[in-house]
Amino acid sequence: MSVGKRACSSTPSDPHVAGPTFADNVTGMYVFSGILSALFERQRSGIGRRVEVKMLESSIALFPDPIAIFTPAGICNDRMTRVAASQSFVFRCADGKLIALHLTFPEKLSQELLAAIELPELAGANALPRAAV
Repeated sequence: MSVGKRACSSTPSDPHVAGPTFADNVTGMYVFSGILSALFERQRSGIGRRVEVKMLESSIALFPDPIAIFTPAGICNDRMTRVAASQSFVFRCADGKLIALHLTFPEKLSQELLAAIELPELAGANALPRAAV
């Protein structure tokens, strides 16, 4: 069972690590933020601060959704769990180009958009397709 980044970036049928070095990058961002905060505090009050950042906690903070969903509900996440919850989709247009949509705007606008792209059947949340990955 995968929860977290692994569930978002790989599948049991294709079990390999994919994507950038999330843990290193996000830990660096937290270290940077901590150092800036400590420098600001030192300038303001004259008191120095020690900055400690844990890579595991930084990584967990980057992927809170899979952990939060799994803990109370026992839902096992995969690469499409967040996509389905956020109503984010990518469609191939007639000209072969892709369009990415995030359907969290007012219902009237989403109905008009779905009518314009000739997919009104997607208006119901349960009708939204699960992409084959």
